[in-house]
Amino acid sequence: NRQNRNEELPNVGMKGDEIYSFHTASSNTGAYQGKILVIDPSGRGKDETGWCILYTLNGYIYLMDAGGTRGYEEKSLEFLAKKAKQWQVQTVVFESNFGDGMFGNVFQPVLLKHHPAQLEEIRARGMKEVRICDTLEPVLASHRLVIRDEVIRQDYQTARDADGKHALKYSLFYQMTRMSREKGAVAHDDRLDALELGVEFLRDR
Repeated sequence: NRQNRNEELPNVGMKGDEIYSFHTASSNTGAYQGKILVIDPSGRGKDETGWCILYTLNGYIYLMDAGGTRGYEEKSLEFLAKKAKQWQVQTVVFESNFGDGMFGNVFQPVLLKHHPAQLEEIRARGMKEVRICDTLEPVLASHRLVIRDEVIRQDYQTARDADGKHALKYSLFYQMTRMSREKGAVAHDDRLDALELGVEFLRDR
């Protein structure tokens, strides 16, 4: 419905892509059933450590917050632990492929200093691009992913390279709108990979 088009949010999609708000919403409310922080740890170099906060309720997944930070620096670990506390997550999920789960050993004491969440690792399998598409496509096609407006704004503002320069290739929604099943479809997929890991984790619960 064209009336629901949202032109106030930054649109980093392909030509012709537009952002739409919901058409109607029930006045009924309920407590969220699940709250997780998902982390896709990066190695060295230009990759980010992608992260996102996901809540669940009645079959819907709510993207409450998302972004990227740099590697294993102490300030990055503190930042992520504070996000866990801010959103009162029950579980922190991280991809264990890099460093054979080393991130969990490094992050756990920092996390517990701020918030008593459970730490779980998930091992990604198969070709990354295919996995991302296979996991996210059904959720997006059935409109089961609900995104806060502020996530879109913050994602745009925080999409920066290692030198702090604005770079759309680090944006979650730039990555989402350009991902395909082709190897190397996007130069950076860290934020999108974190979202996929979280959706996969919730789907398999």
